[in-house]
Amino acid sequence: MHTIFGTVIVCLFFVQPLLGLLHHRQYLKLGKRSYFGLGHIWYGRILIICGVINGGLGLQLAANSSNGNIAYGVVAGAMFVLYIVVILITGLKKRNTKKSEVSSP
Repeated sequence: MHTIFGTVIVCLFFVQPLLGLLHHRQYLKLGKRSYFGLGHIWYGRILIICGVINGGLGLQLAANSSNGNIAYGVVAGAMFVLYIVVILITGLKKRNTKKSEVSSP
């Protein structure tokens, strides 16, 4: 299961640059985020989650020790929290920037 899932994830990663390119072209035309941009962001997030899950499946396949599983879970959890914090901070900065642009005379 781990090997097949990993192969599928790697193949799906090749779509990500295409979505990024389409987003970039639309952004240059429109000056704002398009559906390609949202697809690029969410597709990437889903692939990251699938990769972390596949890493856990790989640990089971390798008959990893309990301590190794715990370490993987702690590192994966810490990275998840860090990722969410970065998303929230950048989202708040964008929101504050937009509010200051609107309120500027």
